[in-house]
Amino acid sequence: MKIRGIDNVDAKFNDLVEASEKSLR
Repeated sequence: MKIRGIDNVDAKFNDLVEASEKSLR
Protein backbone atom coordinates (compact mmCIF):
# COMPACT_ATOMS: atom_id res chain seq x y z
CA MET A 1 0.00 0.00 0.00
CA LYS A 2 1.38 3.39 -0.98
CA ILE A 3 1.28 6.42 1.28
CA ARG A 4 -0.73 9.28 -0.22
CA GLY A 5 1.96 11.79 0.74
CA ILE A 6 4.56 9.86 -1.26
CA ASP A 7 2.12 9.60 -4.19
CA ASN A 8 1.71 13.38 -4.15
CA VAL A 9 5.49 13.85 -4.21
CA ASP A 10 5.79 11.39 -7.10
CA ALA A 11 3.08 13.23 -9.04
CA LYS A 12 4.79 16.60 -8.52
CA PHE A 13 8.16 15.11 -9.48
CA ASN A 14 6.67 13.57 -12.62
CA ASP A 15 5.18 16.95 -13.58
CA LEU A 16 8.59 18.60 -13.13
CA VAL A 17 10.26 15.92 -15.26
CA GLU A 18 7.68 16.33 -18.03
CA ALA A 19 8.03 20.12 -17.94
CA SER A 20 11.83 19.93 -18.08
CA GLU A 21 11.68 17.43 -20.97
CA LYS A 22 9.37 19.74 -22.93
CA SER A 23 11.64 22.74 -22.31
CA LEU A 24 14.66 20.74 -23.50
CA ARG A 25 12.97 19.90 -26.81
